[in-house]
Amino acid sequence: MLRKWFHVPATLVPPLGRTQQSRGHSRLVTFIVVISALLTVAAWVMLHRLYGLSEHYLTPGFTFAKIPAEHLWSTIATTACLFVALIAAYGAIGWCILRAPEVSRTLRVAVLGSIVGAALTSIFIYPVAAIDIFYYLAELKLTYDFHHNPYQLTFLPTFQSDQLARYGWPLHVPLAYGPAWLLLARLPVLVSGFDSLLLALLSYKAWSALMVLATGLLIAAHHTDHRRRWLSLHLFLGNPFIWFEAVANAHNDIVMTFFVIGAVLALGRRSLVALPLILLAALVKIVAVVLVPALALLACTRLAWGVRRLAASTLLAAAVGGVLVMPFWDGGALLSGMARGLAFAANLKTPSLLSLAQTIMEGQHVGHMLRAIRVLFAIIFCCVAGCLVWKMREWERALGWTLLLLFTLLG
Repeated sequence: MLRKWFHVPATLVPPLGRTQQSRGHSRLVTFIVVISALLTVAAWVMLHRLYGLSEHYLTPGFTFAKIPAEHLWSTIATTACLFVALIAAYGAIGWCILRAPEVSRTLRVAVLGSIVGAALTSIFIYPVAAIDIFYYLAELKLTYDFHHNPYQLTFLPTFQSDQLARYGWPLHVPLAYGPAWLLLARLPVLVSGFDSLLLALLSYKAWSALMVLATGLLIAAHHTDHRRRWLSLHLFLGNPFIWFEAVANAHNDIVMTFFVIGAVLALGRRSLVALPLILLAALVKIVAVVLVPALALLACTRLAWGVRRLAASTLLAAAVGGVLVMPFWDGGALLSGMARGLAFAANLKTPSLLSLAQTIMEGQHVGHMLRAIRVLFAIIFCCVAGCLVWKMREWERALGWTLLLLFTLLG
């Protein structure tokens, strides 16, 4: 899967031994990659100057709407220009990896420098595009500091006098994320505690950065070719939008992504941990559950696992799921609480065709048909995804298209 997502065709990648390119061309490549790496770091530093965490974290719900009117458009224009620069540098470094006679030390240092610069700077940027991290911290505090089940008790109104009640949203609904995220996310708050909001924010964002790095290294370690390894590392870890969404805005999708990629790699190697890993992804964000039947179908058909291997992987997944679910089960409170949280999330606006259809129908005062529209979109997704998994020659690409279809249709 990763070879399809993160690599150009082999015909576009010159062999490592082909060194007939001129010395002038080699110098040009080195110059471009160094300038691009410096531009990347400079752009991230400027983003930090615009949206520094320490300057804005005490402003409840700081977003573009909270920027003074006289500075709003200049700030937005500057932000857009910085991302254009980041995208240009990202593409230039990727081109240099492809066209360089060899992946030299200078090129490797430039790639690593741009990655480290993005990682460190994004930790200290306020989540200006989303305030989910305050919701995460509130749910973690409810669980590990107040010792309540977040699927049974909501943060508000019970703890409305707490500092996090001013910043988090939506704290009046049960936790919509699974117990795998709840258990893993305990690590950063064990380090920081909850006495200092700034320290808790930094600790969680640093943990998110480590998850991004771990995912990128997992992708790179899958490849044996030196050039392709560095190319895949850059294509994932050099992507500015990954750092902005996963670390600057601290969305927990990166935790799910780590397990999804691990599951795909394990499936390709016919490892029994494939189904447990995809279950872990679903127990972070329930959306990944759509890949469980897809992976099982692929294992039975194209990868010829056999009944015994599939049964063993399924039993292992069930054991892992049981261990994670039991601490929060509480007589079924986990299921009912997650259902309420997911029902609330289903009504939020997302960049998906389903959300667009719902918005149009609400504007035309036919909201009573929303349920039928959701069912229709779900049926469309299941039919198309089933055809992709069953018919596409390359199963890795089929899974990739299934995920793309999921986010496009349903969000």
